[in-house]
Amino acid sequence: MSRRRRSHRPSSARAGARAGASAAALVLAVSACVLTDQYINISDETISNRTPVRIVEPIQLTAEVQKACADDSDFGECPQPPPDDASDVLPHFLNPTDYEFCSCPQGRSDLGAQPDFPIFIADRDQDTNGDYDDIFAALLLDYSPSNDRPHTSIGYRDYVNPQEPVPLASGIEYEPIGQHEPILRELRLGNENRPFDFCNGAGGTPLAPGYHSLTVVVSDRPWFTPEDGPIQEGVPDFANGASFDTLTYVFFCNDSGAADCQIACAEELPP
Repeated sequence: MSRRRRSHRPSSARAGARAGASAAALVLAVSACVLTDQYINISDETISNRTPVRIVEPIQLTAEVQKACADDSDFGECPQPPPDDASDVLPHFLNPTDYEFCSCPQGRSDLGAQPDFPIFIADRDQDTNGDYDDIFAALLLDYSPSNDRPHTSIGYRDYVNPQEPVPLASGIEYEPIGQHEPILRELRLGNENRPFDFCNGAGGTPLAPGYHSLTVVVSDRPWFTPEDGPIQEGVPDFANGASFDTLTYVFFCNDSGAADCQIACAEELPP
């Protein structure tokens, strides 16, 4: 009868061998689950979206950054999105100390309303025909993320038609460092004859005194249209490859009875 030979390998060595074998098996198992992306292709070009839409604004630059750009012969100055200087951008919080808006009686407008201002949108994505995407914008009044029907918050239709593409910006030179030239659109709120009336121009009745919000939402596809209902303006159509971006302004409406508002509230301005 043969006798089983006892191994002379120490128990710690046997444990190390088992651990090494287990580790190798784990590596093989994990490697089998890794999917490389080099062979992945987009098969449906009609919904591809290589460059998402973005709202762009200049930012405050430090002295060191400005000097670095000035010392570079290729730039001379740091390229910034329009309107170039961050101090010219309308703040996202319109401090009532500096921005005194009035909720006026029905049929009147605020002589102190915000002068017209632009919002610039970048998107260089093209369709299969080489045409740049149409960009759509909608203005939402007092929108809350808990509202699952954002299209019911659309306002300021006299200023922005959510179903009309935002026009291309003209006469603007802007090329970011290390990026392709963006294709800019310019969404202008108000015009030289009619300022943007935050408190009286939302549609319907003037806004109640107090704080309110205006959310600008932009998307690079027409708004979502359910199979069993009308178009839902302000709702990106993700199923068709839409991307979107938002920008929110917070502002304060003073009561029409305030001394300054009694002077500021005038007859309705022409569109």
